[in-house]
Amino acid sequence: MLTCLDMQLLQNTDEPQLLPYVKHNFIELGIVFINFFRLLLSEPCPQALRYNLQDQLILAKNYVGRGWEIKSPPQTRPIFNPNLTSIRHYEGNYSSIYLFFKGCSHKLIRIIFQFSTILPNNSLFQLSHLRFLNLSYNDFSLSNQFPQEFGLFAKGLTHLNLTHTGFSGRVPHQISHLHKLVSLDLSWLPVKLEYDLFELLLQNLTQLRWGSSGSLHRLILMNINLHGGLPDSIGFLESLTFLDISYCDLSGLIPRSIGNLSRLMRLGLDGNHLHGQIPVGLANLTNLRNLYLPSNNFTGPFPSWIFHLKDFISLDLGSNSLTGQLDVFNSLNGSFSQLVNLIHLDLSSNNFSGVMDLETFSRLEYLEHLDLSHNSLLVTSTGTATLPPKLHHLGLSSCKMKKFPRISKDVEFFLHIDISDNQIEGEIPHWISLVNRSPISVLFPKTYLNLSYNGLTGGLEQLPWNEIQILDLQSNMLNGSLPNLFCKSRSLEILNLSHNNLSGVLPNCSTSMSPLLVFDLRMNNIQGNLPSTLIPSSFSKFDYLQVLDLGNNQLHDTFPQCLEGLPNLQVLVLKSNKFHGIISKSSEIVHPFPRLRIIDLSCNEFSGPLPALYFKNFKAMMNGDMNKMKLAYMEHNTYYSDSTALVIKGVEIELVRILTIFTTIDASRNHFAIWNKVPD
Repeated sequence: MLTCLDMQLLQNTDEPQLLPYVKHNFIELGIVFINFFRLLLSEPCPQALRYNLQDQLILAKNYVGRGWEIKSPPQTRPIFNPNLTSIRHYEGNYSSIYLFFKGCSHKLIRIIFQFSTILPNNSLFQLSHLRFLNLSYNDFSLSNQFPQEFGLFAKGLTHLNLTHTGFSGRVPHQISHLHKLVSLDLSWLPVKLEYDLFELLLQNLTQLRWGSSGSLHRLILMNINLHGGLPDSIGFLESLTFLDISYCDLSGLIPRSIGNLSRLMRLGLDGNHLHGQIPVGLANLTNLRNLYLPSNNFTGPFPSWIFHLKDFISLDLGSNSLTGQLDVFNSLNGSFSQLVNLIHLDLSSNNFSGVMDLETFSRLEYLEHLDLSHNSLLVTSTGTATLPPKLHHLGLSSCKMKKFPRISKDVEFFLHIDISDNQIEGEIPHWISLVNRSPISVLFPKTYLNLSYNGLTGGLEQLPWNEIQILDLQSNMLNGSLPNLFCKSRSLEILNLSHNNLSGVLPNCSTSMSPLLVFDLRMNNIQGNLPSTLIPSSFSKFDYLQVLDLGNNQLHDTFPQCLEGLPNLQVLVLKSNKFHGIISKSSEIVHPFPRLRIIDLSCNEFSGPLPALYFKNFKAMMNGDMNKMKLAYMEHNTYYSDSTALVIKGVEIELVRILTIFTTIDASRNHFAIWNKVPD
């Protein structure tokens, strides 16, 4: 029997119909899991609520899918409650639903549940008084189409959030009937929003733009299929404070009318095909705090009007074709140092030029993200000023730097450092150890350190082996051996130490290692064998390992047969070492090397017959539909792409990126028996 302690109420309630409605209507919505939280307040349970709990709601132990099913008592007739005005649901098994009833909006019940599908005849669509509806992060992919019945909420719906719900097909015409919307979020849906419907929706929403309570404040359409340009009518949504139409395949210019959105605080148009100059009319948006325009085709100069927005917080113009000298903004009448509230600044991958001294940013005490990478800038670090103490993302790749920047002693951690492709010499500074997994790193995909393509010397002991996930130090002059601390790494997924002067032997790793995806030590001077504690004890457990490149070292061992069981290994390079002996004719694995596409054993001392057993099972090299495959590269995120070097027709070619359709076998310059028949 349920008691009042099984409910979470923010205020006492006297609505006797509330719980029967929950019991009846959420069964139809497809609840497979429901749970009530403990009472937060210490007040006694109201008599009316106690009656409903004991007599009208029964949780039966009928296991459905991943949870429990609600059952009605046989003597109780479910009561439909038309006064429900709000439903809000949040992510995953820890989802929440908040029910707000007419006249008692402070009375709240929290229910955990999961939907499976939603049908057109669902009683949800009968709630004519509904004002707030948030179904985000449900999986409605089993529904055949985007339900047109959402248009039935036209009488009063003001907030609709369907992000990550899995609805597919075309957004129905009826969505334009929701003319009272204050907030609309259709993000991350595999749907197509016809351009004519988009214009009609904007037209209907602008009918109440003159200070009406129905004026749209938030419009979020991220990552849906919306072809065409941004309509001029967007400028009539004068109450908008939040506009995000990112990754929607938009093209054309930003309309001048967007400068009419005087209340706008956030504008996001990331990842489209917009071009032209950033409109000067945006300078009229005096309330603007966040501007995100990366990954478009914008040209022209840096929008200097930004410096007049004293409360500006975030600016992302990365991956465009903007030009001009940034050092003209080092003066007092126009400088980044004026943006005292700035948190995020990304100008990477443009054509900006000039000299930028990092001292410009030293007074921005709230700055957390700074990226100036891949421009034509000369970035310097003169004087004694340090970068701000809250900085955790630093991108200075390809900035012609000659020394590491100065870091504040108050910096607690870094999540992302990229100072690759510069002219820095000397040892790795000790503050690099600040790259770690802070408490907030759960919000970020990877902890990342890239110091590749410099002239760094010294050893590797000071690196944050315990916490780093992506470590790229290729093409330096680092020396010493791979330290034993490598064995204690808990998070390391990608390790690239290629093209250095490392020597010694590989460490004996007796402890359990992290699940590596990439292990690249080519072009060093590593000697000895592959330690039995590293292979097979460790690598044989690396189900996620995709790239193993030990080429061009001095390793002296037999073929590591234990690798044949790795289910995801795609690239294996052992060339130009001193591997020797016969590769076994038998295998304990039914399908050895099931995903291997590149194998290079050249320039070793292998003998005996060619490994025909392996050749017959290279299934990943036998794709008959290769011509139909979409071109893609082996990549693990936006920051790291796999690479290798192969000899093709006698010429060594560096594959900076590896196509997923590329396949090759190279067993040349060994002592294999030439009479062995190569399998068809």
